[in-house]
Amino acid sequence: MTVTCQHGLDVRFCLTCQQAGETVPLRRDALRVTEEGKPALLLRTHLGSLEVTTLVSDGKTIRFETMKEISLRHPLTVIPFNQRKVLKLFLELTLRKGYLFQPDQELTYREPREEGPPRCCFDFSELSLEKGSLGCTQCGKYVCQCGRCLCGYAGQNRRGQVFIGPPLPVSREERMEYIRVVRFCVDNIERRPKAKVFQLADFKRKSLKRR
Repeated sequence: MTVTCQHGLDVRFCLTCQQAGETVPLRRDALRVTEEGKPALLLRTHLGSLEVTTLVSDGKTIRFETMKEISLRHPLTVIPFNQRKVLKLFLELTLRKGYLFQPDQELTYREPREEGPPRCCFDFSELSLEKGSLGCTQCGKYVCQCGRCLCGYAGQNRRGQVFIGPPLPVSREERMEYIRVVRFCVDNIERRPKAKVFQLADFKRKSLKRR
């Protein structure tokens, strides 16, 4: 059965939907646990399949894995499970693997000036400290949500300066997933109370109170 998108096309061949889907935020319940007890983040569901793409951590590194969604458990079923600590681990490892960093100052000369911040040459998204754009540890410039920065590019900026970006040792597709993970981790770490260990008993107690 063919699934049609909002543009009236087969979702497998609609370029507009594909590009929008590339940068869509992770689901609110993306944090899961594998059958082996390892923390995982659900990244993508496969159309017409029970399988999903996940990012799994063993505590020291992270890797992409494809598995059945039914094999993933909710963190509340694992006792104990410190979600804040797990998210911080994913954030640290993802930044490292994606050659990313969180800027604490403006990365471009033009940003605070009349000409305004730069934009991605591919999807024209604004890149700036104010927008919360991530930085690239290789070229030192902003990274777009599509995974592109100045790495691998050569050109001339508005000040007439010629630049040649260094090679990037990670694929754009993988980096794009890392950026989505960073956004998810940052958003959820800020929302969650510090040093809170979620127990299954706490969840059951709250459920009873609602009744």
